[in-house]
Amino acid sequence: MPVSSPPFPARLREMLKDYPDHIADLQRLIASFAEKPKPWSRYEELIWALEDSASSFFQDAGAELKVAKESGDVGLILKADAKEKQMGRIVLQKPWLGDAEFRDYFRCKALLE
Repeated sequence: MPVSSPPFPARLREMLKDYPDHIADLQRLIASFAEKPKPWSRYEELIWALEDSASSFFQDAGAELKVAKESGDVGLILKADAKEKQMGRIVLQKPWLGDAEFRDYFRCKALLE
């Protein structure tokens, strides 16, 4: 019986609800690890890749905030500031780590191999 596609960590999805492009990027990343041979042995690599992606999102948000400040557009500044703060929370909290369904998916795949 084939295992379904990997679940997306629920708390991470909630934290990224206003950034669907980031969710899509991370879904592709997670799926790419699930498709590799012995995905459980690569689980730690996946965690590192998620951390790297979150850091990139944070850096990109900081660059967006800088551009917004230079524009002087108050609405744009507030939006970019909120995004940078949210990406910073994701970097610090690593919401994928506490997701049992996410972790167990990779464990289950290992048992089926």
